[in-house]
Amino acid sequence: MIVTCYIHKNKRMPREMAHEHHIIPRAAAGSNDPSNLAFVCPDCHHAIHQLAIMLVNNRQGDLLSAAHTMYPAPAERKRVLELASTVAEGIIAKQEGEITTDHLIAITLDHATFLAAKRVANDFRHAGRRVGVAKFMQALLIQELRRRGMRVSNIVL
Repeated sequence: MIVTCYIHKNKRMPREMAHEHHIIPRAAAGSNDPSNLAFVCPDCHHAIHQLAIMLVNNRQGDLLSAAHTMYPAPAERKRVLELASTVAEGIIAKQEGEITTDHLIAITLDHATFLAAKRVANDFRHAGRRVGVAKFMQALLIQELRRRGMRVSNIVL
């Protein structure tokens, strides 16, 4: 399947190479519903989160300069700044205690490892349906934590 980068609009890539970015971040109670996901190229996904950090740290001058350099086309710059803004809002809400999370675990996989995990995840079924890599990794983590006698509750993907 071929998808298009939400930011560039003309950049097409295989689905396996694209990143799914949550328009409303999961940390801000955003869902995994397809209507809340945008396909972006890996470079744009990194840029969104770096620009969000600049916003949170009140570095608007650096933010605008970086956005203008990376995205000279106004429409692309507008889209990346809108997504960076929602990420920043989620970060700020979490810092101010509006969102509570006991523990947050981030797992970063290189592309080869992700593809390997995806192949294994495709064989894993929940209620007779295939699950994605995130749900598969979640199931493995929950299983291991429970095996070690730890209490696991309120897992959010």
